Amino acid sequence: MNTERYHLAQVNIATLRAPLDAPEMADFVAQIRSINAIADADPGFVWRLRSEGADDATSIRAFEDERILLTLTVWEPLEALSNYVYRSAHAGVMRDAPEEPPKGRSPPLV
Repeated sequence: MNTERYHLAQVNIATLRAPLDAPEMADFVAQIRSINAIADADPGFVWRLRSEGADDATSIRAFEDERILLTLTVWEPLEALSNYVYRSAHAGVMRDAPEEPPKGRSPPLV
């Protein structure tokens, strides 16, 4: 029997319609803390990238465009991530997310 354990890293790179400090982003930004708390409380949640001294990664700028938001989480097992993404309040936030649709291309898979 294979007793090795694996972790699943999930990366999301989204281009928002406006910078996070824009008025039209206020509802989205207001939900970040509560959505992260749902993940943090999940027994399958392992780790989340955070800016130094912050509760989230919204101040990390990996790209020149300040509208690009990067998230990185680690989960164990796959079912925990799937439940969080598709069956928690996170699903509603993503359905209503202020993200620009990709222009003529599929989103990248990592």
